[in-house]
Amino acid sequence: MNLKNIFPYSAQVKDISTLIITLIVYAVITIIAGILLALLGKLWLIGWAFDLVAWLIRIYCGIGAIVAILVFFKLI
Repeated sequence: MNLKNIFPYSAQVKDISTLIITLIVYAVITIIAGILLALLGKLWLIGWAFDLVAWLIRIYCGIGAIVAILVFFKLI
């Protein structure tokens, strides 16, 4: 399994500035999605689905940030 195919934005990291920008983008996506989906998560009957989506976005962005760091250090 090639992580660069699953996380194409992380695979583009070449220098420290693109690494920082990538990490900031993942952080902003996580924060905005967390806020929006937390509000939608309070809906009755379907709130659990929005909580699940928020959890999946946090996991994807977290792993994407780790892949970006590994690509920067040329470990993958």
